[in-house]
Amino acid sequence: MQKYSEIFTHGYCFGNIQEFDIDYQKFTIMCETVRETILDKERNYTYCDTMSLRNYILKKQYHENIYQYFRDLSLDIMSVIAPEYNYIPIQEGHFGDLLALMEERGFSASHKDGDAGDITLLIYLSDPKCYNDSGKLSLVDKGKRLDIETSAPIEGNYTIIETKIHNVAHKIEKVYGDFKRLAYVARIKRGNQ
Repeated sequence: MQKYSEIFTHGYCFGNIQEFDIDYQKFTIMCETVRETILDKERNYTYCDTMSLRNYILKKQYHENIYQYFRDLSLDIMSVIAPEYNYIPIQEGHFGDLLALMEERGFSASHKDGDAGDITLLIYLSDPKCYNDSGKLSLVDKGKRLDIETSAPIEGNYTIIETKIHNVAHKIEKVYGDFKRLAYVARIKRGNQ
C-alpha cells in the first residue's frame, strides 16, 4: 500500500500493470482483441463529438466479454492498491465503465471526475509500436497544464485519479497521426462494508 499512497496524498498515480500479479499474456491478447474491433468501427463503436470530448465508445451490447475481462482486471488492481476498501465498479449510465477510442483530432477538455465515483482507473490498450507522443493525459490546475509526467497511453500503462478528496482536473491532449488511443476507463466507487 505504501507504494500507492500518492493516490491518496496527491490524488493520482501512474505506472504499468505488470506491477500487479496478473496474467500479462492474457492482457496482451485482450488488447489485441480490442484493437481488432477498430477494423469495423461503424458496427462496434458509438461516436461522441461534443465541445469537450471527441471519441468513440465500444458498444457494450456486442462486447460484454471484453468489458467483463477489464472489470475483473480493474478490481484485481484495486484489491492491491486499497485492500482495506471494498471497491465495486459503478454500472449506471455513463459513470460505469467504458472503452474509449480516440483517433486523429480526438481529445478531452479539462474536467474532473468527482461526480463519477471515488476513483477513476484508466488502463491503456494502444499498440506501443504506433505511439507518436500524442493523446497523453495531462493534469491541470486553474486551466494550466501541471508539469507532472504521466503515463504514455500505451498497452499496459495505467493512470489512477482519486476523485473524492483531491478530484484533480485533467484533460487528454489531442491525438494526431495514425495513433489509435485506446483506454479502458473504470469509475470505481467504495462499496458497502
